[in-house]
Amino acid sequence: MSSDLDTKFPEIFYDKEKHNMYEYLKGDPESPFKGQTYASIFIFAMALAKRNGLLPESLKKPSKMQSNAFDTVTRTLMRSIMISEKHDVYSIKNNIELRKMCEEYANVGIDKLYFNVKNKSTWKAKEDVLMDLITS
Repeated sequence: MSSDLDTKFPEIFYDKEKHNMYEYLKGDPESPFKGQTYASIFIFAMALAKRNGLLPESLKKPSKMQSNAFDTVTRTLMRSIMISEKHDVYSIKNNIELRKMCEEYANVGIDKLYFNVKNKSTWKAKEDVLMDLITS
């Protein structure tokens, strides 16, 4: 069962200039995101940026993600970021602002995520890299 909010959910974009970061995180055998989707990486980067108080960063070269990549759970996570940011539950009705805010958080968060995964110590388990990012 989908709600009206899901029916009107906007298309999501990522910055094409950071395509190599997504590809690395998705494909490197030592990445905790090996085999995951762009959407999974996007959501983690978005949440990481919000949690760390990073300032959102505009996309330079927007590139559309697969429209079916964001299921109900990921859409709920995106809406929770919006509610936290705006302190208003009704803010989730503004799909354009929701999309823009999530894209901009993910766009700055992907840098931190990529750097930490790519430069992890060789002895550190890939899951520990994520735990360090979450708890630091």
